[in-house]
Amino acid sequence: MTGDQTPSADDPFEGLVLDEDFIKGAGKSEGSARARMLAARWRETPPENTGFREAADSSNVTRMPRRRRTFFKRRRDPWGRPVRRDRTNLKIAVWFVLLALILLVGTNQGYFRDLLGGNSDDAAGYSSDPMTAQPSVSGVASAAAPLPSDLKPIDPDVPTRDHPFAGSPAINYADGAAGLALPEAKPVAGYTAAEVRTALERSQRMVELANLDPATLRGEFPTGLVDLIDPADPLVAAFRKAFTTPSRDDNALNWVTRFDPKEIELVGPVVKVSGIMSYKLDDDGVLTVDADYSFVYPVAKPGSTEVTRALVRRTLTTKLFKRGKYRATKDGTLWLHLTDRDLTNSDCARYGDGFMHPTFASDPGTPATGPTTDPYDRTKPLDTQPPGGPQPSPGATGPDPDACGTASRI
Repeated sequence: MTGDQTPSADDPFEGLVLDEDFIKGAGKSEGSARARMLAARWRETPPENTGFREAADSSNVTRMPRRRRTFFKRRRDPWGRPVRRDRTNLKIAVWFVLLALILLVGTNQGYFRDLLGGNSDDAAGYSSDPMTAQPSVSGVASAAAPLPSDLKPIDPDVPTRDHPFAGSPAINYADGAAGLALPEAKPVAGYTAAEVRTALERSQRMVELANLDPATLRGEFPTGLVDLIDPADPLVAAFRKAFTTPSRDDNALNWVTRFDPKEIELVGPVVKVSGIMSYKLDDDGVLTVDADYSFVYPVAKPGSTEVTRALVRRTLTTKLFKRGKYRATKDGTLWLHLTDRDLTNSDCARYGDGFMHPTFASDPGTPATGPTTDPYDRTKPLDTQPPGGPQPSPGATGPDPDACGTASRI
């Protein structure tokens, strides 16, 4: 360093002494002579790959897994692990689609067969015409083969033992006691809601025993029904007389529905029922229950396949007296006030024996002399005025055999 120059304060080599200790402490060492020779040679002619070197190099390389390219990024949990997708809903949807396709094909076999050029009747070896269908050979109908003499077309409106209400409006009626629904019981002047409910339930039981009880329908005496009538009611004697010595005026059909089991049997366990029950206070403040129901009975002769129907519309008025002006009705009973009935499809000439006698299409015809009526029409009330004035009575007398009408439908 000359005498004109002064050392800079930022000079990194200021104070550096290149002595023996500095040289010995250096960390850099020069490669061997062979290494320097190979390096100089490979700069001119690089070495070729050898099998053992390539295998050794490839075995030491850790390959990264190839990532699949997906349209949607996979969801990951907070720790970065992929979350497995729940495909339950997708599987359920696929099964529903398959089930729908199976049902569609199963219910439209003829459509798909026609779509593919086939025919269900041809495949079965029968003609497609139901009126001339005959066994055929190779799918060609034989016109020479006649229909069996006992083969008749089935009328869907004709009742059978399997379908006894076919063609009848009663097919939409309730079954049995289910049609005897009661109104809501509410208190009225002088009667609690519980007393009203009791009167309704006893009246309901009377209607059931008179028109639906199997024992009553097959002609037995309705003991349970008479037990529901107050013993002091004078109609109890008339009730018993109608069964012991029936006549046109004192007839069991005025009270109950019954068939002679030697002539008629009910078809199936179901009787169709439609009607209404209500309650009110009469002019004297007595709780009065009014019932108006229609019953449709499918019947047949024992062992016969021919089925017809008998219809009964019946009204019943009962009363529940309390202490005061009148003697209280005995507990568990009611007083009968009015009863009436309208019978359809029963031989008027045989009314006096106390049984209904339905007629069948195969029976010899008897010309009707009365008007034609629709037994299913409930818009017109029955005439419940008892004969001889407003006194309690079992109802109207039997029909005039010389004025029997006919029903527009049964």
